[in-house]
Amino acid sequence: MAKITIGDVIVTADHGALSFTRRDQSTPLVRLNAVEAGKLLDFLRSYVTTELNQRSAFRVPVWPASGLSATLRSDQTVHAVRPLDISLTGMSFEFSSADAPELPSDADVEITLAFEGDTLTLPGVVQRREAKRYGIFFPGSIRNEELDPPWSLVSIVMELQRRLAAPRG
Repeated sequence: MAKITIGDVIVTADHGALSFTRRDQSTPLVRLNAVEAGKLLDFLRSYVTTELNQRSAFRVPVWPASGLSATLRSDQTVHAVRPLDISLTGMSFEFSSADAPELPSDADVEITLAFEGDTLTLPGVVQRREAKRYGIFFPGSIRNEELDPPWSLVSIVMELQRRLAAPRG
């Protein structure tokens, strides 16, 4: 039997069923059987994906002519990737070739960004995968729970943002 306390409520999981009990009471306020608990979990997963997907930094779309290219190193193998968007805390991408590896969540990778003749290599962690699209977090951008990215990453993101906002004529 597993328990977790959230505020004044104790959530207990027992053989697939969930019970919600106030700390100051012994009788559960709500008890869900395994089927009902499954429905609740499906709802919560959906909620997390849509409502709680708030990022700590603005994402800038990366378009083909932006000049940004990237490679990913995983298990000593380097793969070309196509950046889809980038921020001060991470990026999303797709692999450029069909022989791409399957990266599990929490996999440690290394991303090398190339932009205007300069390169920047950052450690990354796979945060999510949706079909062929991956989301990578740059842990080096957070220090003491504060946003503190490398200056070269700031330069790349800000220049892409400037180009995106620039009038086209």
